[in-house]
Amino acid sequence: MKCTVTDAKHSDTSNVSVMVRSLAGNWRGVLDNVQETLVITQSGATLGGTFVDVLGSGVVSGFVATSPPLIRFTILQTGFKPVYVHRGPQRRHHDRHRAS
Repeated sequence: MKCTVTDAKHSDTSNVSVMVRSLAGNWRGVLDNVQETLVITQSGATLGGTFVDVLGSGVVSGFVATSPPLIRFTILQTGFKPVYVHRGPQRRHHDRHRAS
């Protein structure tokens, strides 16, 4: 992940590794100029939650694992096919969504 630290006089940027222990929380970002919000819950390895954007809402389901794919979730949103599936390594930052 790219990390930038600034104050009134200086700014410095470096790459850092991040270990995500839980994906639970509110994740917001912009994808193809559309504001999106994911509310992810996590119980053990099981992911759940909701998805909302200007085009409607959906349901999130998925899992985290110790072997690839480390993170996999599906968003079921009415009117959209195919179903959106995200697969990614657990240690990398998805730069389009930020936790809040």
